[in-house]
Amino acid sequence: TSKAGTPHLCPSAARTHLMTVSMPPRRRSAQAPAGQSIRPQGTRRRPLRVLYAASEAWPLIKTGGLADVAGALPAALRALRVDARLVLPAYPQALDGVTATRVVASTALYGEAIRLYAGTVPDSGVPVYLVHSATLARRGNPYLDAAGTPWADNAWRFALLCRVAAAVALGHLDPAWRADVVHANDWQTGLLPALLSEARDRPGTVFTVHNLAHGESDL
Repeated sequence: TSKAGTPHLCPSAARTHLMTVSMPPRRRSAQAPAGQSIRPQGTRRRPLRVLYAASEAWPLIKTGGLADVAGALPAALRALRVDARLVLPAYPQALDGVTATRVVASTALYGEAIRLYAGTVPDSGVPVYLVHSATLARRGNPYLDAAGTPWADNAWRFALLCRVAAAVALGHLDPAWRADVVHANDWQTGLLPALLSEARDRPGTVFTVHNLAHGESDL
């Protein structure tokens, strides 16, 4: 077990995969009198709540392996009775692919109108939040223009995604749900753990780099 924030490298794939974990300070547990439980009788422990933040997820949108993991891992966690949910940009193709879509919240960040949708990923049934703004929810490739050049406002777009994802994780936009753990993935959500580190009663965070050969060294 490593200290919070310490990178974890898989020896067999050290060049392609890196993960960091950070947990909030542990609270002191209340002490119950001998022979008694501090949990009221008749109550049940609720499932762990995990927010999986990514820039793509199969089958809604895919450019590479990140989408495969983002599509499969939350579903696998839910099979283990974990309340895992996705948060993604509301690309037009993602909005078209989600079922039971509803608007959860409308707000503004950095002077840009934001709309948060909630829906369900088809087949897997994983709940998903989709973040819509004029710049973030762009049709076509999520990262590149038609000439194969990175969009000039990528840093702005995905900083916006991180800000909204942090608000979702803290229960600010969907009061009915708050994350215990947030799993951020690749540079697009790299700002998310940093934003959450400043929050009171913050969730634990996991940050995974899926391929160090794809420019992630800039982190």
